[in-house]
Amino acid sequence: MVGKRIGKNLYFHKKYELQLPQDILIKAKKLLGCFEYTIVRFNAHEENLSFTFSPDWENANEPLVGPSMAILNDGQVFSRAMGSKPQIYHHKWMFAPLIGALFIINV
Repeated sequence: MVGKRIGKNLYFHKKYELQLPQDILIKAKKLLGCFEYTIVRFNAHEENLSFTFSPDWENANEPLVGPSMAILNDGQVFSRAMGSKPQIYHHKWMFAPLIGALFIINV
């Protein structure tokens, strides 16, 4: 799978969400509603998803972590607002393949 692994989680740009198991993605997107997101976090062991909006993803080298929604495999939904001192995503190039290069992560 394409993305950046941190612990048991795989982070990737929403353009690559079709790499997820379709049953998990369809279920999560129904619960997600119209929430706008940039980054998907997937925990394959627990089959949990998190969707995060990054307000400056396109322009920043280290984009901000904005509001997010977590969808647990049992259907629970949690939301988190952007913090007053937001975290940032490091190495954003690892969240998606670059032209001419592909970053493969085994799940």
